[in-house]
Parts: sequence; structure tokens; C-alpha cells
Amino acid sequence: MSPSKVRRPQIVVGEKAGFCMGVRRAMELVLEAVRHAEDIKVYGPLVHNPQVIELLRLRGVECERDKDKIRDGTVVLRSHGVPFEVEQEFRARGLNILDATCPKVKRVQRLARKHAQDGRTVLIFGDPDHAEVKAILSYAKGRAKVVQKPEELETLSIDGTPALLAQTTQDRKRFGELAELLKRRYPG
Repeated sequence: MSPSKVRRPQIVVGEKAGFCMGVRRAMELVLEAVRHAEDIKVYGPLVHNPQVIELLRLRGVECERDKDKIRDGTVVLRSHGVPFEVEQEFRARGLNILDATCPKVKRVQRLARKHAQDGRTVLIFGDPDHAEVKAILSYAKGRAKVVQKPEELETLSIDGTPALLAQTTQDRKRFGELAELLKRRYPG
């Protein structure tokens, strides 16, 4: 093939490339705070992205995984949320709190609290080791269980009417399958 007939590869960038709205919002909040405050610490990584963590470090924002080491200044609540008790502890210490929790995650936390208060067993479809799921669990005050696979419903003991929630990054199709199984098992 002659050089003039060589096809040049076409590069296509997906329209959905980049950060989700929750991560964009968290970044904007922290970068704005850096302009007006000193001594800013994020409790845990703000997002799951090492480049972002490094960018924030270069701007003077520390990532602190030990809540007991955050004694003063501004504490940022990570985009995946933090356990309810941790946030309350920060408030009791009189820290300035910048809540960078994704609004979608915050909504799931509120739903978990409401359903638990209503006496339901809250089922959370997600990864039990993920920070978001750990935070959601804390809002249900001991009335929640984590489910990773539909098969787990067969052996799960559920008190009362279940309420199904999900880690915000879970697959919608699998969530739908789980919801259908629950409807069959707990009709009405």
C-alpha cells in the first residue's frame, strides 16, 4: 500500500468521558475552599483517583485516613460519604465541615435512615468494603444488610418489609434483577 493510501486512525472521544457530577462537585468545593482557608484535610481520599489526590496534596490539602488525627481546621467529607457517627464526632469537635458527599450518595443515606426508622430491613446492593456502602450502613443504625448477588437473598433472614437501595455505582440491570426477586419473595 502506498503512503498516500494509508488510512489514518480516527480518534473518537466519548461524550461521557471525564468525572461524574459527584466527583466534579467535590473537586470544585475543595479547590474553592483552598482559595479561602488553610489547614484543610480530607477524611479518606476525596475520590478514587491518585492523580486527583496528588493535585490536592500539591495545593496543600492533606488526605487523612485516621479520624482521630483530624483535630482542627477544615475537614472535607469525601465524595463517597462518611459514616454518620464520624460526621457527628467531627461536629462535636467543632471542626469546620465541608461536605463533599455526592448528592446522589447523600440521598441514598437519607433513604437508608428513613427506611430503618420506619422499621424496614434495608438491603444495600453493593460492595461491603466500599466507603460508600460503609457510610450507608451507618445511616440504617443496625437495620441493614449488604447484598452482592441475587443468590444471597435465598439465605438472608429479613425482619419486616425490606427496602432495597444500592451503592450508586452498581449495575442497574443487576439491581433490577434483585428488585424482581425481592418482589416475588415479599409480595405486597
